Amino acid sequence: MKLTMDAFFQVSGRIMPRYYTIASSSKMFPDDLKIGVSLTTAVLPSGKTKMGLTSQFLDKVFADFGSDNAEKVVCRAFVKDSMFDMPDNESTPMIMVGPGTGVVPFIGFMQERSLSDDISKLGEAKLYFGCRNRNSDFIYRDEIADRVDKKIISEANYAFSREQGKPKEYV
Repeated sequence: MKLTMDAFFQVSGRIMPRYYTIASSSKMFPDDLKIGVSLTTAVLPSGKTKMGLTSQFLDKVFADFGSDNAEKVVCRAFVKDSMFDMPDNESTPMIMVGPGTGVVPFIGFMQERSLSDDISKLGEAKLYFGCRNRNSDFIYRDEIADRVDKKIISEANYAFSREQGKPKEYV
C-alpha cells in the first residue's frame, strides 16, 4: 500500500514547540537574544546514538552559520514576556535557584548585575544550581565562575545528580 504525502501528514504527529529560556540581559545585549541549548546525545537500546530533534537542528544551523555553503534556514520563533524580574534596587539580596536548565535566566541576571557602576553596592546574590553531570551538562560553568571571581554573585552552590561514583545530589 502506498501512502500519499497528504495522507502521511494527516497521520503524522505534530512536533510540539520547543521552549528555550533567554540567557542574556537585554540591557547588556539590546540587539541580540541568546539562548542556552544543551546538545545531549542519547544511546538507544540498539547501541546507536541519537541527538534531540531540535538541538540537532540548531547545532547544524550554527555549524553552517557563516560558512560559504550555508543554506538559508527559516524557523519560527517568538518571545514571551519573562516571569523573572531583577529587583529594582541593585542592593537587594537575591537567592537564585536553578535546578537543571533553570539556571539560564540567572545568566541574564548576572550579566545585568555586571553593568553596575559600583560592584561593592550590589546586594548579596547566592546561586544554587543543579544538573546531571558537571562534565556534560554544566554549560555555563566558566561564566558562573567568572561572575563569582568578579564578585557579581557572592556564592555559587552546585549539585550533580549523575556523577560517576558519587551520591546523587539535587537542588
